[in-house]
Amino acid sequence: MKLKSNILENHGRYTVIDWTNGQLGDPRYDFAWSLTLIKIYASDRYARLFRSAYFLENDIQQEELEVFEALACMRWMLLNRNGGTPKGPATMERVKNLMASNRFLHEWEFQ
Repeated sequence: MKLKSNILENHGRYTVIDWTNGQLGDPRYDFAWSLTLIKIYASDRYARLFRSAYFLENDIQQEELEVFEALACMRWMLLNRNGGTPKGPATMERVKNLMASNRFLHEWEFQ
């Protein structure tokens, strides 16, 4: 299986993935959004694996990534405020930890 941008190819069959808000944009934000969702809904371990695999093929400076992670976290908070996010027992605590660890968000209070 090969991945090229948002198209998967497997034995001559093509599948387009990630149609949510399909638009032209900065791939660093797409990565940060995916990483943020993995941190919130999966685990830090999976987030580290995803991040490591992405960095094998792509270069993002830590400061740039932190800005895009802040934007992704704010998007999640807005979606949550409008009732559009699933929540499990640890979801809100994970979001608060993400905010606390991001220098652009650590002073915000989230409820």
